[in-house]
Amino acid sequence: MKKKLTRREFLQLSAMAGAGAVLAACGPTPTATPAAPTAVPTKKPVKLTLWIADRRTINDMTTEVMKSEFQKANPHLTVEVNFIPEGDIPAKMATSFTANLMPNVSALDETQVPGLMKQGFLKPIPTEVFDVTKLMGKKAATFYKIAPGPAYYALPNGNMPCVMYVNLDLLTQLGYKLEQIPNKWDDFIKWAQSVTVWKGDEITQWGFTFTGTPWFWDSVGYQKGGWLFQNSKKSSLNDPIMVEAYQFSVDLMDKYKLDFRTAPTTAHDRVGQGKAVTGVNFGFAYGTFKTTYPKVNFATLPLPTFTGKPPYGRASDDLGFCITTQAKDQDTLDATYTLFQYMLSPAYQRRYVVLRGLQPSLISLNSEEQFTEKNVEWAGIAKICKPGNFRADGVWPAACTPLMHQDAWERIMNKKEPIKTVLDDHAAKIDKILADAGDLPLLNGKDGWKPEWEKEA
Repeated sequence: MKKKLTRREFLQLSAMAGAGAVLAACGPTPTATPAAPTAVPTKKPVKLTLWIADRRTINDMTTEVMKSEFQKANPHLTVEVNFIPEGDIPAKMATSFTANLMPNVSALDETQVPGLMKQGFLKPIPTEVFDVTKLMGKKAATFYKIAPGPAYYALPNGNMPCVMYVNLDLLTQLGYKLEQIPNKWDDFIKWAQSVTVWKGDEITQWGFTFTGTPWFWDSVGYQKGGWLFQNSKKSSLNDPIMVEAYQFSVDLMDKYKLDFRTAPTTAHDRVGQGKAVTGVNFGFAYGTFKTTYPKVNFATLPLPTFTGKPPYGRASDDLGFCITTQAKDQDTLDATYTLFQYMLSPAYQRRYVVLRGLQPSLISLNSEEQFTEKNVEWAGIAKICKPGNFRADGVWPAACTPLMHQDAWERIMNKKEPIKTVLDDHAAKIDKILADAGDLPLLNGKDGWKPEWEKEA
């Protein structure tokens, strides 16, 4: 009878055998995926379940790589991939936990992490499974190591910035080059006005469009020195700086006439369809833009700032793949760790971060040309996400998001309620959410932002 592999022996073998295994992430990155190695015949067959937040482009990619890479490299493992609407994951996970049917590994939205941690759904990530310091650097290694334990319960895929999309063909038709787009708001507004075309009460050609992006305004606030949170117990939503930032956004609409409230489609769609020269959206629009408008010649830029210099705004961490298995037997645990390693490996993350518009957390990927300013389509994302060029409050409860963005935008922009009144109201509601949530170790806010995070390469 063959000797049963110990957990450490199994992990060492799986790290070497897995396609693009994450434990090799700091080495040279191959330009092509290597052929699947010969399987170790003594491994026990295990069926795993993976949950992915339901996004078509990521669904298609994940389905393909599970068959073409992961399961070829690990033929003893079968992966059932379930695509769950993101907002449904917490409730579905609670039901699955009660029925002892939890997925082995699950993708979560960052705002879901605090609540699911408190319910005990997230399992600590063994240090031998993922060397956070080596693979992601000191910031991730210190910030994400939390109680109980302390341990890692979720790790970031990358930073997601608020970025400006540019239709290069339309820009050329108008007689401009990319480097001629002004990087100071005063100059940029004048330039955008000069290429905006109104027809009656509607715009037929936008110089800059932002209608439908209620998360845009807070990046203006960060540029001016504001934050969404003071700390894990106090909202900064109604800080005078943030009130000014919201007024600036309203002025772009009403004073400078750069957009109108009932503009159809989304801002990045207007850019993709050649109706707007520039438009703002978060990184999550990047993958949709690339797949919906594959023939469009485009670029990304940081938002203009009031000085022409950083910070450019917010770039929040995108969380993340978590271990959620309820299994106790070592074979299933080892198989779960193998799948988790793959989901955070360069092989998978190289695809995932493009579809999510994230500057990758893996150090090894950040030097690849497609994720640098040398790639004109990616340049804005890469530049914003350099240390010192952005701010990030951390991970807040999901219930805070509509109060900061969609609900506030509706009341201020569309119902034209006073900015201070709305932000005071919502700040008080957020403070109540924070108080009820208890300990929120991943919400740093202004008070928890560390100077060394501005310098880390």
